[in-house]
Amino acid sequence: MNPEPKLKYVRLSCTCPPICSCGGKVTRDWVHVKCMKDSYITSKGDIFCNNYGCSSYFIKDAIFKCGFQNDQTWYQFKNASQFIMALAMAIQSASFSLKDNDLVLFITDINAQVAKRWVLCQNYDINIKTQSAHKMSSNSFLILNVIKKIAKNHNYCQVPGINNSIGQIFLDQIGQIFRLQISFKQTIELLIRCSNIEF
Repeated sequence: MNPEPKLKYVRLSCTCPPICSCGGKVTRDWVHVKCMKDSYITSKGDIFCNNYGCSSYFIKDAIFKCGFQNDQTWYQFKNASQFIMALAMAIQSASFSLKDNDLVLFITDINAQVAKRWVLCQNYDINIKTQSAHKMSSNSFLILNVIKKIAKNHNYCQVPGINNSIGQIFLDQIGQIFRLQISFKQTIELLIRCSNIEF
């Protein structure tokens, strides 16, 4: 749901991250994988859908898949500039609900807010990783943080028409990042073992 209803927002319509196999050249309308509802983005860079029970999340944490030539890899924007460029391309080619002054204000706000929050999030991530690194090996630390992120947030955006189960997405992400051959049962067992660890 919309985290701040008073803020201006538009349909999440932008290109893929530039490292996507499609080259990030086509503007796409994105949906939230968890519920398959349309995704929207606020002038602060938060993505949300209108499904009750779904949480919003910052654009930096969003993961995208367009399915170009059956590519099943999920991609992220690496920095604020990449996303702003993708959004700018969409604004030039798409018809947004905001017009004239409202659209200008939205673009100004989202440029400033995303750039500012992206840096803050990066600094926070670095601090958390530094503190946690003393508690566990680097490999275990990475695995647990990916598990936490995937299991809790479901920050996935994709084009309509692609069907994915959250369980399969979870396994795909673990496999892609760590090249692990891991079954669904092993994943659940790992989650149970990790459930009492504080992050």
